[in-house]
Amino acid sequence: MTYSDQGKESKTQKKKRALSVRRLSNSLVCLADNDLKQIGLPENIFDAICDLRKINKHSAQRRQKLFISGLLRKINYHEIEVKLKMLLQKQILHKKGLLNRVNESQIYK
Repeated sequence: MTYSDQGKESKTQKKKRALSVRRLSNSLVCLADNDLKQIGLPENIFDAICDLRKINKHSAQRRQKLFISGLLRKINYHEIEVKLKMLLQKQILHKKGLLNRVNESQIYK
C-alpha cells in the first residue's frame, strides 16, 4: 500500500511543495510594490515582504524569506502563482510591444 493509496503525502512530495513555495516567495520579493498590490496579496504577506526589504543581514533575510514561505503555505498559494504568471506574461508582452496588438482578454484565458 503506497502513500497515494492512503491519501497521505510522501516526504518527497512535501519537499517538492516546500521548494515550490520557497521559489514563489523569492519571486514575490523581487517584484515592485505596485505589482504586489496587483496580485492582491494578503496584508500580512505584503508587510512581511516590505519588512524583508529593510533587512540588511543576509542570514536575517533568509529567515524572513522562510517566514514568508510559511505564510504562503497557510493560504491557497496556487491562486497567487497564477496571478504572478499572468502579471509576468503581461509585462513580457508589454516589453516586446505586443500588448497593443494582442487583446488583453486573450492573456487571461
